[in-house]
Amino acid sequence: MTNQSLCVIALRILKLIWISESAKEAELVLSDGTFQCLAFSHPCNVVQGQMLSEPLHAMDVKNLMIVIDENLNENIVKIDDCYFSHYCIAKVRDMKNSIVTIGDISIKIEGFIPRWAEEGDLIEFKCGRLDIW
Repeated sequence: MTNQSLCVIALRILKLIWISESAKEAELVLSDGTFQCLAFSHPCNVVQGQMLSEPLHAMDVKNLMIVIDENLNENIVKIDDCYFSHYCIAKVRDMKNSIVTIGDISIKIEGFIPRWAEEGDLIEFKCGRLDIW
């Protein structure tokens, strides 16, 4: 599998909620058909129903660690610490570009994935916000 094929995304915008249409700031409810998440977009140049072609960006990543519980699977859950926060269990797909996947959701971790992780590993982390640029 090449890095280029890793960035193929099957993520649809289910709902677009304008925070400020004049400032082009919006909330987006996204789904790959299995998982769903909430993302912030600025500048927002997408429309409801559109498929995304770029990975999401995980901002303010904390507590990134390898998953040791063999019963855990890929997942994404919105948490209430902050409006856009999510808890993620993701598969490392591209160490060089810090890309992980949850189902067909591709996420670029802003920063880096520690060297102790390898492609194919399952990691967990909390992010303060998922962004679409």
